Amino acid sequence: MLAPWAEGMLPLGIILVLVTGMGGLPSGVQHLFYGKPKAVGVDYWDRYLGKRDAELTASAAAQKTCGDGGG
Repeated sequence: MLAPWAEGMLPLGIILVLVTGMGGLPSGVQHLFYGKPKAVGVDYWDRYLGKRDAELTASAAAQKTCGDGGG
């Protein structure tokens, strides 16, 4: 006969595996579909800065490809 604490290890292990799997499943699906983890805590300011940075890099790339020979 097993010790009482050993008898409780199997159900505890099953519960632990299932809870961990359910916690990691959304992250795995997000990584599978989008290739990167979901951005957490992105607010209006973060979106504004991302838009601004995209516009700045686009204008810098346009100036670079213009080929005005200024350099």
